[in-house]
Amino acid sequence: MDQGTAWKNVTERKANLGWIEKLLALWIGLCIVIGLALGKISPGPE
Repeated sequence: MDQGTAWKNVTERKANLGWIEKLLALWIGLCIVIGLALGKISPGPE
């Protein structure tokens, strides 16, 4: 495996990781929004 092929693999992994990071950030944001909405709808014990 030459250096060009190795570099291509690294850049492809970074691209995949970037996609996973975006998905994870979206999922976390969605969970926060849902949690806040549920807290407004049914607040806990007072």
